[in-house]
Amino acid sequence: MKSIYKPTEYEMKLIVLYVILKLKTSATYTILDYVISSVVDMNYFALEEYIRNLIDVGDVSEVEIEKDRVYTLSASGEETIGFFEGKIPYSIREKLEKYIKDINVK
Repeated sequence: MKSIYKPTEYEMKLIVLYVILKLKTSATYTILDYVISSVVDMNYFALEEYIRNLIDVGDVSEVEIEKDRVYTLSASGEETIGFFEGKIPYSIREKLEKYIKDINVK
């Protein structure tokens, strides 16, 4: 049986910031959900809550593009992930990079 990592709340927020930073395409909820839930134990509602928290503190901005919600990092979000990226376990970053690369190539 495949074991999947269960991140702390702190790590989960960093993971969301990390994925948004690394994507070269629009960070829609669908893409974030696909990448993150492929690597860590995360459900739809919890991910939505983490994104809302990041918006509330000003690390993430939300815009609507062609009826899709798209998330971008604010300056403070970029600073946060730049400073704390190393707090995401290396093995998780490697797995995230694999899925992000697949998205970025399309």
